[in-house]
Amino acid sequence: DLLHGHYVSRHYHQNNKTEVWEERPVAEELLHYAASDVRYLHQLAQALSVQLPPRIMDKVRSSSQWRAYASSSSEGMRSAAPSIVTSSDLQQLAQQGDRQQQEMRRRNVQA
Repeated sequence: DLLHGHYVSRHYHQNNKTEVWEERPVAEELLHYAASDVRYLHQLAQALSVQLPPRIMDKVRSSSQWRAYASSSSEGMRSAAPSIVTSSDLQQLAQQGDRQQQEMRRRNVQA
């Protein structure tokens, strides 16, 4: 996965070009690349939430939410991928993430 992802990234993102993500249909190779790019994020977030202080995790969450919002805004920063996430989706994701973090903390306290 890593080697193939590196190849796809170099092939499609030469000179920081991101227009390939705006083309429809998105190439199957790019769909697999995007999926593999985020494959381990939930596991990473879970591991970090246990190891990092809540203050730092809050900053990470806040920054991530801002970046997701800004990339979906026409006035925000340009995103490599086309905007497919709505404000409502972001709110739901934030609430879901908060619930998951509370549950993980509850389990850690019980352990």
